[in-house]
Amino acid sequence: MKAFHFDFNTAFFRIDYLKDFIQKLSNWGYDTLFWELEDFVIWDSVPDIAQSDSISKTELQDLLSFAENLGFENIPLLQCLGHCEYVLKCSRYNTMADTPEKWGPYCPSNEKTKVFLSNWIKEYSDIFAKSRFFHLGCDEVWHLGAVCPECKKRIIADGKAALMAEHINFLADIVRSLRKIPVIWADMLFIYPEMADMLAKDIVMTDWRYELRNDYKKLWLWDEKGGYLIDEAGISENMHNFFGKYLYQDGKLNIHYTADFLKDHGFKVICAGASSCFPDNFLLGNASNHIYNSCTMMDKGMENLGYLHTSWTVHLFFYELQPAIEMVNHNVKPEQLMNEYTMKYFGIEGKDFFTALDLLSPRVLFSGAESTGCGKAIKKAAPGIIRTRLSEFYDNGILENELSKTVQYRNDFAVAVKKLHDLRKEIRYGEKLFELYVLAAEALLNRADFGILAASEFLGKPHTIDKIQVKNELLRLKKIYLAEYMRRQTPTHAVQITHTIFDTLLEYLN
Repeated sequence: MKAFHFDFNTAFFRIDYLKDFIQKLSNWGYDTLFWELEDFVIWDSVPDIAQSDSISKTELQDLLSFAENLGFENIPLLQCLGHCEYVLKCSRYNTMADTPEKWGPYCPSNEKTKVFLSNWIKEYSDIFAKSRFFHLGCDEVWHLGAVCPECKKRIIADGKAALMAEHINFLADIVRSLRKIPVIWADMLFIYPEMADMLAKDIVMTDWRYELRNDYKKLWLWDEKGGYLIDEAGISENMHNFFGKYLYQDGKLNIHYTADFLKDHGFKVICAGASSCFPDNFLLGNASNHIYNSCTMMDKGMENLGYLHTSWTVHLFFYELQPAIEMVNHNVKPEQLMNEYTMKYFGIEGKDFFTALDLLSPRVLFSGAESTGCGKAIKKAAPGIIRTRLSEFYDNGILENELSKTVQYRNDFAVAVKKLHDLRKEIRYGEKLFELYVLAAEALLNRADFGILAASEFLGKPHTIDKIQVKNELLRLKKIYLAEYMRRQTPTHAVQITHTIFDTLLEYLN
């Protein structure tokens, strides 16, 4: 399969926009869609979580039929352990939380959780009747057993792996009874590799990793905070114990050791890359890295069950500014794809264009989602969020360093903006798309200026940033971005996203 993953955590896309984008995905060779719907739909099982602009199941079925008529298989994705904040923050359901103050994960020791998820899985299955698969999520389960006394007791007795495996097997049984094949994200299995001998072998594993690249000979070391890239010297004793025979291939580091581990343990594997993920900035991601990564993961996916392309909407930049979605391919050089992209859309060589985008990729103060109060759990920033974050950064001893980095990268941003302005004079066509890249670059430069201003004021340091100029630029950008989001999102979410990006900063300046 060559699949695309729709994420509705932060974005509620307009139906007409979705249909147009699905048509493009078909043109680009995709044949499968994974739908992580969350509260985008009004569910009979959880009517309380619907938002004012959630769609009906009838509207969803129309959308799925549209995709099906284009030859897509539609696969549901319902998070059934972690990433359930959008449910558990509702008072009616928070008794099912293992760690209530974190709004998750679901408590696997709670019988209410099992009944609740069983009913909801069946409701999903009725709508996705033709799907062969059902994705149960189960990634990034960071707080399991932190509060619930029953889960704590079970973890002490049998280990966290056994508790998660029992819950996942329970979910898989439900999916199997509905004549579908269960799928999960595989990261928790890599953190607790003993799960490989506990889980049913018909569960398809989605091996996701968004930093891996064929040109970077580094491995990902998974740990309970997520993990990090390492070279050969960083291979831990635990990695050697569980993954030793898979860490090398033909005498070289095997960056896909996890997929090979899964396959050798009897699981079928889908490999996943990304065009939008942490640590991307608001408004524009690290396009070159995503093209390298997605091609790398697709190469491995083609040896397995297939490839899944993810794009996490919490980072808030348009699909149109994610060239990896279109360009992902296997057995090709990413440099070639990048050149094909710029020639196709602008009639120019790719090197200078992607160099400019690379300069815009580092995070600066307040250029990331969570820094302005946006996240999977919280959809609207709290009042005074900028001052709160400045205090938190100061108390954690990182504000001075973040200010220094922002000053450094602000210069790179300025160079990138000039490069794009110069390239704008050379393009032969595609002005509308090119202007979206220019707009994002200008917004990130404005973001850096704001970060320098706010952090310098907090620390009592001198600066040369003109507050009025920053504010006026924010107001200009907000007007343009609101119009662009209105073309893609429901009106309510277009306003909500624009508020997150701009009003949090304008509130501080006012």
